[in-house]
Amino acid sequence: MDLVRCPSPHFQRAINLKYDLGNADIIAAYVPTPNAARAIRALLAATRPEGMQRATLLHGPYGSGKSLLATVLASILSRDEERLAALAPVVERLREVDLEAAKEVEAHLQAGPRLLPVILSGDEGDLGSALLRGLTQALGRAGLQEIRPRTHYQAALRTIEMWREEYPETYARLAAMLREEEAELAGLVEGLQQAEPEAYALFHRLYPRLTAGAEFNNHHGQSVVDAYRETVIALRESTAYEGVVVRWDEFGRFLEDRAGEPFGQEAALLQEFAEFACRSGENQVHLVLIAHKVLGGYTWGLPEEYVQEWQRIGERFRSLDVSGDPLVAYRLIASALEVSDPTAWAGYLAVHQADLARALARAAEHGLFPELDEAEVRRWILEGAYPLHPLTVYCLPRLSNKVAQNERTLFTFLAADEPGALREHLARIPLDGPAQWIGVDALYDYFAEAMRADVAPGGVHEIWAAAQHALGKVPAEDHLVRRLVKALAVLQAVGGGEALRITTSTLAFALESDREAVEQAARYLVRRKLARMRKADRTWELAAGSEVDIEAAIRDVLDRHHPTPLQLRRLLEEMVPPRLYLPRRYNAERGMVRFFRGWYRLPDEVANTDWEAVLQEQGYADGLIVHVLARNGGELDQARSIVEAATADRVLFVLPKKPLLIEEPLRELFALVELKNDPLLREQDERVIGELEFFIEDVTARLERALAPLVDPWEGGAEWYWRGKPWSGFPVDSPGRVTRLLSDVCDE
Repeated sequence: MDLVRCPSPHFQRAINLKYDLGNADIIAAYVPTPNAARAIRALLAATRPEGMQRATLLHGPYGSGKSLLATVLASILSRDEERLAALAPVVERLREVDLEAAKEVEAHLQAGPRLLPVILSGDEGDLGSALLRGLTQALGRAGLQEIRPRTHYQAALRTIEMWREEYPETYARLAAMLREEEAELAGLVEGLQQAEPEAYALFHRLYPRLTAGAEFNNHHGQSVVDAYRETVIALRESTAYEGVVVRWDEFGRFLEDRAGEPFGQEAALLQEFAEFACRSGENQVHLVLIAHKVLGGYTWGLPEEYVQEWQRIGERFRSLDVSGDPLVAYRLIASALEVSDPTAWAGYLAVHQADLARALARAAEHGLFPELDEAEVRRWILEGAYPLHPLTVYCLPRLSNKVAQNERTLFTFLAADEPGALREHLARIPLDGPAQWIGVDALYDYFAEAMRADVAPGGVHEIWAAAQHALGKVPAEDHLVRRLVKALAVLQAVGGGEALRITTSTLAFALESDREAVEQAARYLVRRKLARMRKADRTWELAAGSEVDIEAAIRDVLDRHHPTPLQLRRLLEEMVPPRLYLPRRYNAERGMVRFFRGWYRLPDEVANTDWEAVLQEQGYADGLIVHVLARNGGELDQARSIVEAATADRVLFVLPKKPLLIEEPLRELFALVELKNDPLLREQDERVIGELEFFIEDVTARLERALAPLVDPWEGGAEWYWRGKPWSGFPVDSPGRVTRLLSDVCDE
């Protein structure tokens, strides 16, 4: 049976800088992102004569295209004529993303300095040896083995001197071999001192015969910095190259093995080489490290002194974030899928037009792709990425950016032939069946291990732990609930928030399931204390709850304590304090600082108050803004009659236009605070504190929303009174208008 889609053959390999350097096909296929364009511009700027920032860290998550960018950059900076044709389509794509970057690349390819690429990757042993070995290999790849910087001659002289002092037998054999060549040891030494190529070639040829076949290390005993400096000088004297650019891919692997070691030669050399590169002047040396985190990101959990040392080293580097752009990722996802039978595919699309139209409408309803128009969503997301669900396409690049590792990236999900990857899912969707989608729960199956390993600050390990806890509690035959858990984990991991609110509707869309069934599944998780819903915005999240019945505990506290209105008002001031305002114009004109303090007061508290005495007691406040907490129609009428009788000059009253629905959330907040302060409750289950903090945060958000008409001028839900009359000079509909009102009051 034919499949709907199949993986594209050209999407089968990752990039390795060492092996793919100069690969024309790979270079020509590169699609630059805005972040990559900015990195290209920055690195080209550093090649100018006045360029100083020549130590750079390219960082971004696994699968974000760092290595491919470095491959393209190496071709641009080396100005390899054989790669110009491959770079042409890259420049055209770059023109669409960043016109200035495209112009700078064209200018560099025509007349920019030509730099020899030195390529390193992963953990190549100690830093000094790796840098020297990479330089030797780069000269060999370019056919420049005959380049003889003075460091080579000095290394040979030091080796001869070492043999003379420590290995007299080897020294004597060298002299004998030279006589066979009709040469003298003194002549060889003098030739090396004069940097004669013939003398070095003779020594280099004899060396393996004296050392059981070993190759001579051209930089033996030399400073890495001196070796690079002298090599660049030699390159500029005898070749078209004007410098070198060291590109160290997967530098994170090197750091992971060394960040926790006591600081010594390795760290000092990295810092010294970075400083040398930045000061290399016309003899250009560039150091470009490529990693999936900034340098400080590899120090999490280390002693403070190590963290500080790596921070100091990190300051020597310009960090450029080359994280993938979702827009480019959408096209990448679409390019990973190909149609083997265009006629059959066209027929499939025709049959399922209603399904695609429905998915298009739901994607728009949830605001998933605001940067794309309707035609682009249909082309790249629905038809281009089918059978990936629109939410799966939305989440895949974002989840990959968060948690991807070497073994689990957007690229490997799309291309790898392994369990859980796209290929396995495609094999289950036939061409002659109903429309089927690969949902976001499939991403959890593939990226779960990467989520588990994301334990750094801001990581998603806790989300993974909550999901695994829930999956352990849900029976295997409860397929919808288990898929719901996985979908929740992925949606939480990619961020949720305003961009993607995890509502019941969102989950029903993600699972292509009936809303009522999803609601029941979510309520099942709530009953098992495996998930919870924020009442403030009715969004869902996973949570490994305590064994305490919080709702029953809240009812018990309220039955026992009966908080008074005064207690609730004081709690409100503590949890959601009203803001302070300044009469800015008045203060600026008079060179002083006056301010009006915000207060909450119940209608009963406003009546029969000597406000001038209150202000004298305050001492430090020049005036008051009293927000009256009218909770029902009767209190609102009472408050209006009271403030209309008030004549205080330095007090403004703010009344809601409608009663405030704050009684119920305030009482709930009171009970939650009492519970959090109860040591006996904490002893029952240590998880209860985190659970109570969640509920306190949620009810506080609900209170802020209920209070907004009164305290947020942008809401336009309140009336401002001064001297017993509603303010009519201008609408008080923004914080700026409040400060203007206060300035006018102060003027009088």
